[in-house]
Amino acid sequence: MAAALLFFFLSTWSVQRTERHLKNNGSNGTFCEKIGCFSTTLTPANTTLQAVSTNYPTTVSLLQLIDGSNSVHEENSVPKCYLQTIGSERPIGQNEIDILRLVQCYIRSGDLDQARIWTDYAMARAVPRAEPAYYMCKALREKEDYALAYYYYLLASRAPKPAPNEDFPVEHAVYDYLLEFEKSIIWYYVGAFSDRSTLRHGLALCIRLLENPSLPSDLATVVYNNIPVYTQPLRGDTRMLRAEKTHAEPWRFSTPTFLDHDILIREVNYYSADDGSYHVSHGNQVKTRLLVHGSNQYITVRESEIFHRRTAEKGWHHQDAYVQGLEDTRVVTTRECSSDASIVYTLSASMEYSRNEQYMNQVLGILDRKNWTLTIQNVIKGPSGERTEKNWAFVGGIDRVVHEWYPSIKIGHIDLDEGELVIDRSIPAPPSFLNMRGSTPGVLYNDEWWFVTHMVNHRSGERRVYTHRIVVLNLDLTVVTRHTLPFTFNADADIEYCLGLRVVSDGLTFGYSVRDRSSWIIQTDWAEIKQLFD
Repeated sequence: MAAALLFFFLSTWSVQRTERHLKNNGSNGTFCEKIGCFSTTLTPANTTLQAVSTNYPTTVSLLQLIDGSNSVHEENSVPKCYLQTIGSERPIGQNEIDILRLVQCYIRSGDLDQARIWTDYAMARAVPRAEPAYYMCKALREKEDYALAYYYYLLASRAPKPAPNEDFPVEHAVYDYLLEFEKSIIWYYVGAFSDRSTLRHGLALCIRLLENPSLPSDLATVVYNNIPVYTQPLRGDTRMLRAEKTHAEPWRFSTPTFLDHDILIREVNYYSADDGSYHVSHGNQVKTRLLVHGSNQYITVRESEIFHRRTAEKGWHHQDAYVQGLEDTRVVTTRECSSDASIVYTLSASMEYSRNEQYMNQVLGILDRKNWTLTIQNVIKGPSGERTEKNWAFVGGIDRVVHEWYPSIKIGHIDLDEGELVIDRSIPAPPSFLNMRGSTPGVLYNDEWWFVTHMVNHRSGERRVYTHRIVVLNLDLTVVTRHTLPFTFNADADIEYCLGLRVVSDGLTFGYSVRDRSSWIIQTDWAEIKQLFD
């Protein structure tokens, strides 16, 4: 599955090849112990060329050096790349760009052995340029010779970025991001087999690439899709709250959310198949209900009198909509200054209650814990109109809500009178937040707001892959103070969704679901959390 993500846009690679590669080589030991690569292929091409010389050879004499022949080469025996790039007799060696063009020509013609000879010649110069070794690295990576590609990556990475040169213009992209882009792919094969630290290195490399403002959007998409193959599961005490049910049973347990010491578990009437498709267990509508964990008590949903009248007037209750019920309910407890009474507000995504039955909207409710009744107050209009981003995150109450995380972090408040979310500010989001979405409400810890967010990788014909990050904002919600590397909860990449985050004395507790069919919590200590921050 890893390779399917690694080569999302590189069709020369396949899942089947990678799975055979992993199967044949096992999961223990170093890369070289598995395939013996460094003892055979990680050596420069065999040539007697000397790069540092004042007597630059002609094309004909250079050919004699390469193949060890003392015979005189006729002009018609000179390879096409020489004739195209240099000609038959013009001296080479003074002009570095000639060597690069030869390397590129041989790569285009498929003669990687000759390309290697010229690359090694270029890299043996007193002050080498990175470009020849970069193109050699890229060509070998595309041929799936990852060990040798890494060798040329190392050669290229040791070449300092030169000053501007009219005779040999600097390819800035090679030095700024292309070399590291190659490494982000190659590292999976030559460095990521042994332990968590090498996987972490590959993951950190991907995040640094995404943070690079020079990285083009098409390459950023490839890097983004590579992230799951380096992502590792959290370590901690894992406990299943509710077990998986069979396909024949109508309801399955999904994502838990935390309300102080209570846990609310979403139940759904559908399941996700191995190919990523969703199937409704019974009926022709998707349905959701909320269970209070540790009991058989389900939360009753009703409409407030004002909302009932408004719904009848505006037609906001769509009983024929495909999705029924309140999804992904988030909760926050606030305290009213006037009465010192607490109010539990809820935000849920809903198509049943919506300003337009074609779209999900956010529904604001109040939860009464005495009788476990959720009373709908209003359908909240989002800043983008009828179609609403479904992953809003409370920050201590309804007066501060994170609406979205990328390309900027938008923070607003819910106007109860107007029934809409008003954006108050936008703060810059790091480039590595690409496609980030909200998960948990904010949790206050050490005068900072902690959130769990998620990113989704879509794979054709397979289940989506969710990865998660902890994002920390300052108390005033004006700056991102730090954020973790991506992680998963389970070892297998899968559809994981997290709605619960709780701070305990010795670490953090997360509540999450797997494939909308089982409910889990995991308790992690602070040492594990600390190592997630890059």
